Amino acid sequence: MKNQTNFITHVFLALTLTALSWNSLAQETREHQDLTVIVRGSTAGPDIIFIPGLTSHWTTFEDVCAALEDSYRCHLVQLPGFAGYEPMQSLEDGFLRPLRDQLVSYLDTLPGAVTLVGHSLGGTLAIDVAAVQPKLISRLVLVDALPFLPVVQNPAATSELMQPMAAQMRSVIIAQSREEFDARVPMNIMGLTRSAGYNEVLLEWGLATDQVTLAHAMYDLQTLDLRPDLERIEAPALILGAWAAYESYGATEATTRTTFEQSYRQLSDKTIKMSERGYHFLMWDDPVWLIDSLRHFMERN
Repeated sequence: MKNQTNFITHVFLALTLTALSWNSLAQETREHQDLTVIVRGSTAGPDIIFIPGLTSHWTTFEDVCAALEDSYRCHLVQLPGFAGYEPMQSLEDGFLRPLRDQLVSYLDTLPGAVTLVGHSLGGTLAIDVAAVQPKLISRLVLVDALPFLPVVQNPAATSELMQPMAAQMRSVIIAQSREEFDARVPMNIMGLTRSAGYNEVLLEWGLATDQVTLAHAMYDLQTLDLRPDLERIEAPALILGAWAAYESYGATEATTRTTFEQSYRQLSDKTIKMSERGYHFLMWDDPVWLIDSLRHFMERN
């Protein structure tokens, strides 16, 4: 009888531990103002916020989250108007700055400082959040993102110089028919990933993106210069760059690294690493390198 009781006890404990493990890795969806956030991973782990880029879906960082969710709690952010999600209630104040404030508001609901990971436009948002509320960020990870995008084509670019061209671009995009808008999507995604399969995914996301949202997001990316704000960031930063997609245009790893180093000159605590062959979506093209770099950075800091 005693052995039977012990057996039942062991089975009960095993089932309980299995249930606790399942619950710790459960998924939930949170709606926060214009943001949708998918939360996965260990409920006891430190929080990591993942912000995808232009026209992107929250699943951009899904595989990265899967590699970390045993020890961390992932918050996979979906930005409004992209990849089939509802657009913002209002774009009167632009796209990026209202979302920055909404992200800060979301971070205020979490128990402590977080690791903030942003890709491309999501990196721009991450920089802005870390600059305006440095105490909320324990680590900052920027995946192929710059504090002022136009310097890629013109190192002398300024916000004032870019505003007329950006405003014209915004007006043109808004005035296009949906057919005209959709026809440009295949051109817009060229060179973003080495994978033909993921190119199909990017095409689907682009075709499902709200046209007016894209116009305002592009304007903000062309005119928002965050370089002067970098000195306000207190968290250590890991910056992961890509260059190989632009090799045919004369780019090299060295010249691209120089662009990153000059752009982030005012960021005090930073580590810059360049992928050997990955394109813009490094989480797809160079996943082992990206995940290892992220894990090492988090453990070291």
